Amino acid sequence: MRSVRNLFALLLLIPLLAACSDHPERIWLKSPDWSRAQTVGVTATGDAPVFALDPQGRATFISVVHKDGRYYPRVTAFDEKGMSLWEREYPDVLMPRPDQPRAYWTAEGIALFWISEESLFHGVVNPKSGDIVEPPRKLSGDLRVGDYDVAVTDDGRLAVWFGGPRRTPGLYAFPPGDLSGAPVLVDQQGLRPQLAWDSQGRLHTVWIHYPHGKTQIRMFYQTGDGTPSPSSATEVMLVKAGQGSVFVGPSLVMDASSIYLFWSIEIRTGLAAGTVDARYTFFPRERPKDAAPPIQLFTSADYHLDYAPWLQGVIRAGRRSHIAPPLTEKLMQFQGLKTDLSETAVIQKELVRYIMRDQRYQTGILFFQNGEPTSYQLLSFTGGETRSPYLALDQFRYLHAAWLERAAQGFRLVYASTHPEIVGAYNALRVSDYAAFLGESLFGMVTGALLLPFAMMWMVLPLVLFLITFPLRRECNELLAPGTLISLGLSILSYWILKIAMLTDIREFIPFSPWIPVIPDWMGPIIQLAVPVIILIIGLIGAWLATYRRQNYSPMLFLLVYLALDGILTTAIYGLIFLGAD
Repeated sequence: MRSVRNLFALLLLIPLLAACSDHPERIWLKSPDWSRAQTVGVTATGDAPVFALDPQGRATFISVVHKDGRYYPRVTAFDEKGMSLWEREYPDVLMPRPDQPRAYWTAEGIALFWISEESLFHGVVNPKSGDIVEPPRKLSGDLRVGDYDVAVTDDGRLAVWFGGPRRTPGLYAFPPGDLSGAPVLVDQQGLRPQLAWDSQGRLHTVWIHYPHGKTQIRMFYQTGDGTPSPSSATEVMLVKAGQGSVFVGPSLVMDASSIYLFWSIEIRTGLAAGTVDARYTFFPRERPKDAAPPIQLFTSADYHLDYAPWLQGVIRAGRRSHIAPPLTEKLMQFQGLKTDLSETAVIQKELVRYIMRDQRYQTGILFFQNGEPTSYQLLSFTGGETRSPYLALDQFRYLHAAWLERAAQGFRLVYASTHPEIVGAYNALRVSDYAAFLGESLFGMVTGALLLPFAMMWMVLPLVLFLITFPLRRECNELLAPGTLISLGLSILSYWILKIAMLTDIREFIPFSPWIPVIPDWMGPIIQLAVPVIILIIGLIGAWLATYRRQNYSPMLFLLVYLALDGILTTAIYGLIFLGAD
C-alpha cells in the first residue's frame, strides 16, 4: 500500500516539477489570435532580435554564442510553419564585444550584420543551408560605430547607414546595393540612423544630433533615392533629456501617408526618478515641417482586456482591444513597421500589472491609423524580464514578433506570429502541455489553499447564526428535521453571501483559467456556474460522511466540516483573486 502511495505521489510530482519550470519551451500569449511564443535560441546580447523574413514568410535568426570566453554567431532558419529547418554555428567568426546582431533577407541570401569592438561587420549565408556565401568583413574601416540601420527593398536591395558613438559622432552611408566601397559622410554630428524604403523606391531616413555631455536632442529627416550625399535634411523635433536621463530612439515607423518617430526618456535622478516619458510625433511623407507636437503615449496597464474583431484594420493581427484604463506611461524600446498600408503598428516594452499584485515589463503592440493609436494587443505575460521586442510584417499582412526573455545565461529568444500555419503548429497541444496544465493546476491550488485563514472571515457570521437558531433544533438533531435544515440552511446561505461579497471578482473569474489558458470561450460560463455548485455539493457530502453517515448526530460538527471543506476548495480555486493573480 505504501508503494502505491509513493508511486501516486511521484506521478503528481512529475507534472508539478514540469509546471514549475522557469523557462517553458512555448509561452502562451495574452492576445487570443497569436501563436504561442516559441523559444528559438539563446543569445548572449540583449539587443532586439532583428530577423530576416523572406517573401514566403520564413524567418531566419542570428544569435550570439558565448563559449569558452569567445563570442561567435549562430544562425537558425525556420519554415513557413515556424519549424526549424537548419541551425549553423560559426566558431571561426569571432565577435569580440558583440552588439546589435541582425539578419535581413536579400537577393543574394541572408545578410548578417553586427557591431564588434565599435566596428560594423557584414556577411552573407545561403538561406537553404547556412553555408557562407560572403565571408564576414569589416564595413566601417577605421570609423567607430555606435548604431546602424539597414533597409531592404522588395527586390532585396540593401541600404546601410551607420553613426558613431556620442563621443565621436558622424553619420555615414553606402550607395544602395553597393557595400564594396568606402562609406560616404552624410552628417558630421549625426547619430542613430533609421531607414525605410517606400514602394516608390524612395529612402526615408531619420537621425539625431545628441552631442556628448549635452541635454538637447535634435531629430532630422531626409528623403531621396538613397544616394548618400552631404546632408540637406530638415530638423523635425527638438527634445530635451536631463542629465542622468536615458534617451532611447528615435524609432522610425511608416504607413501609406505618414512618418512616425517614437522615443522614450527614462528619468533616473531627482523627484521624478523611475518615471518614463514616452512620446511620438508624425508628419506627412516628405513634409517634416508639418510634424505634430510631441504626443505622450499610454497603453493599458491591466491584462484583463476585452478583445474583439477589429474591422477597421488592414493588418492581420487577429482580435484587438481598445486602449482601456487603467493606463501606464512606462513604455520604451519601440520597434515598428515600415509599410505602404493605411495602418501601421509598433511593438514596445511596457510595464503591466502582474500576479501577486506585482508589476512586470511585458511586450505589447499599438496599432496606428491617421497618426493616432487605435487599438492594442498585450503579447507576453511572464514573470521574468521581457525586453528588446521586434516586429515584422509578411507579404500576406500577418505579423511576426520576437523578443528576449532573461535566461540563466544570456537571453532566450522567443518568436510568435499571427500566420495561421504558425498558429496551428505552435498551439498544437502535446503530452508535455497536458502535464504542465496538471502540474500548474495542482501547484496553484495548493498555493491557494494556504490562504485558508482568510476564509475564516466568512465563517464568523454563519457560526453566530447557527448559535442564534439553536432553539429551532433543540428538540431534534436529525439532519432532515425542519429546525436543523433551517438552522444549517441559514448559516450556509450567509456564508455564501459573505464569500461572494468579499471575492468581488468571482463573477468574472473563470476557474482554472490562470493555469489552463486553452479553455474555449463557450466553456467559460459553464465552468463559472458549475464550479461553485460542485464545491457546495462536495462540502455537503463531505460533512454528511464525517457526521451523520458515522452516526454522529451533531449539526455543529456538520457545519464545521462543511465550512472547512468549502473554505479549502474555495481558496484553492479562487485564492488567486486574493493575490490579484487572475
